[in-house]
Amino acid sequence: RDCKTKICKSICSNNKIMNDLPFLELAQAVIAMRNANLISPADGIWVNTSNVVFNYVTYDGISPILSCSLFVDNIEVASNPIVTNGTSSSFTSTISEGTHAWKVGCADIAGNSANSSSRTINVDLTRPTVSLVSPLDGSITINTTLQFNYIPQENIGFSSCTLYVDSLAGMNNLTLV
Repeated sequence: RDCKTKICKSICSNNKIMNDLPFLELAQAVIAMRNANLISPADGIWVNTSNVVFNYVTYDGISPILSCSLFVDNIEVASNPIVTNGTSSSFTSTISEGTHAWKVGCADIAGNSANSSSRTINVDLTRPTVSLVSPLDGSITINTTLQFNYIPQENIGFSSCTLYVDSLAGMNNLTLV
């Protein structure tokens, strides 16, 4: 049992704790234990800012230090060469408007690497616009029932519309025609 392979040499020289493990068990432990678990943002979330904080925790059965990178749409956008095993870490990155896939990839001191699962984040930076069709601004009526017609515009979709009269919220979730 000698350390002839690159992985074994790296682990034997850097950790000095593997003297009692047969090489096969050592190699299986290195391959099986590294992992990055995503904490936030949640999968499928909608945000209205381009500066996003991505939180994750890394796990490796042997290596105390890992190197991790953030990938957005399979492009590395940030990296951290020193991540402590088993602790929460984060990246802050500016991403463009739209729907993006993101994940974290990490490598241990032996050169083994793994990626987290992938999540989706939706960035919406454009405010909706609303054009009042009727009644016309400044209209006077004797009717007790008044119908408001408006045209909302949004690139992505609406969650709701609210009618404000004299700066007070009135009716919610009006029917969009």
